[in-house]
Amino acid sequence: MALFEWNQAYSVNIAEFDKHHQILFNLANTLHDAMKNRESEKVIGDILLELNNYVKYHFKEEEKVMIAKGFPGYKQHLQAHNSLTEKVNKLAEFYQKEGIIPSFDTLEMLKSWISTHIMVEDKKYAHFFRTNGLL
Repeated sequence: MALFEWNQAYSVNIAEFDKHHQILFNLANTLHDAMKNRESEKVIGDILLELNNYVKYHFKEEEKVMIAKGFPGYKQHLQAHNSLTEKVNKLAEFYQKEGIIPSFDTLEMLKSWISTHIMVEDKKYAHFFRTNGLL
């Protein structure tokens, strides 16, 4: 059974961003499965690389839409994006420099990202767009 199963509760009602978020779910589930099978060392490098690419692309796309639609919480949201980007970078750096597999820390960061960032922060722009007829 997957650690995270996508359902409508996670949706921000923007198909492109929902697809992006589903990538995050897949990464979390892949890592979780590998950890259960004691094989995280086989996937962690790829997951951290994918996360690094993901944050750059996904955050840039979200930020463009927030600016274009005049989301008033943009600066605060940008700070959250910067914080998550820094966390991903630190995990990748730790793995590369120390050779230690940060599976647990990476999974905890992903869980927090899904439960806090998507379910709280991303829902704020979704609510703003919806209540202002911007979707």
